[in-house]
Amino acid sequence: LMLKDQAAGAKSQLRKLLADEADDVRVVAAEAIAHQGETDAALKTLKQVLLEGNAYEALAAQNTIEYLWRDGVISLEQAQATLNVDRTWSEPNNRIPNFFKRQTAQPGVSAKE
Repeated sequence: LMLKDQAAGAKSQLRKLLADEADDVRVVAAEAIAHQGETDAALKTLKQVLLEGNAYEALAAQNTIEYLWRDGVISLEQAQATLNVDRTWSEPNNRIPNFFKRQTAQPGVSAKE
């Protein structure tokens, strides 16, 4: 994860970890593989965790979505679509989805641009 796009040698192992039985492992693998350019697989995994994981796992998935967005790995639209799940969040799990509902531009980009 710390190597981001320099961890190309770990890609096949990361793909396997996207199906790990532990949601926390899946979330970290999703973030790492997204930095390898496999954002579709990463977002699919994160959405599954949002739908099926417990509150802590879902919060980890939400944080990962925000990190990927802030790093410019995924677009605002991708982040919003992934967070758009049929699940009611209570505090603190509602913070990130609510934050993204208010966003209109990528970080560092003016909404006027």
